[in-house]
Amino acid sequence: KGSDRIWENKKPNYQIKLKLEFDCELRIKNFNPGKKDTKYENALGAFVCESEDGLLKCSVSGIPEDLRFEIWENREKYKDKIITVKCCGISQDKDGNKSLLHPSFEKIRYDKDKADTLNDIEEIQESILNLKS
Repeated sequence: KGSDRIWENKKPNYQIKLKLEFDCELRIKNFNPGKKDTKYENALGAFVCESEDGLLKCSVSGIPEDLRFEIWENREKYKDKIITVKCCGISQDKDGNKSLLHPSFEKIRYDKDKADTLNDIEEIQESILNLKS
């Protein structure tokens, strides 16, 4: 749309917005409970995950309702499992640590025992952005 137009910091009808999206594999390190006074108060709210090397950490939401209760009641069974996470890229948290933008749970990877490292995730992102030759 409007390739001859100058970019504007608003939503004109001649511009489109593209967002990066890719999957990576992270290890479940802990579990956050659902928020108080919600239907998930006694269930899983989010996974606390990290890369294999521990250099990237994030809280992953988007867990289906049926899994929230199953996983919360059986946390030890799921701790250290690998999950596929969909995200919109690598970011930094408020403390300057590497994290993911909008991480969302996709699936549990029973077939894997190793998560991606920060370097692996950076390479995935770079390959999508076509930064590497």
